[in-house]
Amino acid sequence: MVKIFFVCRRREGLAIEDYRRMVLEDHVPLALEHHRSMRRYEINLVTEVPAAAPEAVSIPALCFDTLADYRERLYDSEEGRAAVEADAARFMGGADAYLTEELVLAEGGARGPLGTRTGGEKTLVLLRHRADAPGALLAERLAALAAPGTRLVLNPVRQRLSEGGEHWDAFVELHGRLPAEKAGAALAELASHVVCYPVDEYVEK
Repeated sequence: MVKIFFVCRRREGLAIEDYRRMVLEDHVPLALEHHRSMRRYEINLVTEVPAAAPEAVSIPALCFDTLADYRERLYDSEEGRAAVEADAARFMGGADAYLTEELVLAEGGARGPLGTRTGGEKTLVLLRHRADAPGALLAERLAALAAPGTRLVLNPVRQRLSEGGEHWDAFVELHGRLPAEKAGAALAELASHVVCYPVDEYVEK
């Protein structure tokens, strides 16, 4: 299975509350209807952008059996493509896509019925490796940040699918609130840049 993260920006002048409403009430149903090859759909709505961090209002993750399912079979029809793209244009100001591999380091954290907000808090940690960092230590350091019983997922970036966007080497999902300074201190030897986005998670499929 491949997992693709999108770091999304909102259309200029659109209120954050309207962005969230348009995503959950309008865009998600359209995506579920027309993205027939999609296996899992996670919506991560950013609740706070850290100081000096790249703009992001949502960081959804879409899962497919293969990359070809995303590139060649994302839409069920041309009409479906037109409907989804027209809807996204109402609220989206741009998005950067990253192909990742999902590695579950700790399984935990209760998830409610599809379409409802996951209980508890969640943090998405975006990081850039140091060139000389011992990669084998990353999972160990991340695991030390997670409280017992919480879900922790490491998603190493395998390819940047968009032309623009920040250079990120991994997306880390931690079910729990993680202060940026704590993550930065714990990963200082391994990462040259760490950004922590607190998010509301909705699992839609």
